[in-house]
Amino acid sequence: MNTEYKEALNVWKEGLKLNEEDYHASTGFLSNSFIGDFQECEYSAIIEGALKQGGAFSQTYAIGHLVEAYIFEGEEGFLNMCERYKDKAYSKAKGKEDKLLKWVTDSKVWANQVLRHDYLKRLLRSESSIYHQVITFDLHGMKWRGEIDYLNLNKMTEIDLKTTKSNFKDRKYNPETRNYDITFIDEWDYHRQRALYQEGIKQTYDKLVTPRILGISKTTGSCKMFKFDDQERLDYELEQLKPVVDRFKAVLDGSEPEKCHVCPKCVEVEDLTMEVKTSSYCAKVY
Repeated sequence: MNTEYKEALNVWKEGLKLNEEDYHASTGFLSNSFIGDFQECEYSAIIEGALKQGGAFSQTYAIGHLVEAYIFEGEEGFLNMCERYKDKAYSKAKGKEDKLLKWVTDSKVWANQVLRHDYLKRLLRSESSIYHQVITFDLHGMKWRGEIDYLNLNKMTEIDLKTTKSNFKDRKYNPETRNYDITFIDEWDYHRQRALYQEGIKQTYDKLVTPRILGISKTTGSCKMFKFDDQERLDYELEQLKPVVDRFKAVLDGSEPEKCHVCPKCVEVEDLTMEVKTSSYCAKVY
């Protein structure tokens, strides 16, 4: 295996390093997003998961935080979040405005789609609310990490805010059912994500909350609250994680990681000595 992969593997093996300021700067913890990456390409996920701890910057992540801060914590929290990202947003390129100005404008537009609903404004800014709290918990013999957007133990609810290009009526093709029935909830594995957060909150507070997603469509400006009301589905998602986690442990212990042969990391290490047999690659038409 090449040097980059070996170095990444060592980062994982060094153990847990929690950084509460930057979700992607913590190492050794599993998360829903990492599991998704690992299922796509084990080789790339091991490398990228280790490299993220070096502070990889995501503009989408920054804008999402600005929207959340404005909705959940008001102007003061929003300004604090702007201060956090101003250095990364500033651009000296001639003819280009300060990126932060555009981020502020866009995030306030999307946030105000939510805050125009008075009942949501009252709920999301109640005194018993908890915002942006980092939680760690155990599952299937590994440590996991998450960052709660909004939690209210009195109302037994947890809410994660998502900005999406979906208009909430979009459906993508599902090869398993051969129908167009994949929603944005399905596409991003949000059942699994919310199941993990529900479990983390249960371990932290000894409360079984109902997960919700507050979706904001960047296409139409529409807002929808999605309540994850199927507890059997959430429990099922946690059980389905076990073989994936076991496979991850095996890779850490030295098992050869599977490659997708499509992503940039895999393309970089292509081996032309591994010939592709056309007898198995091509369709049989004779």
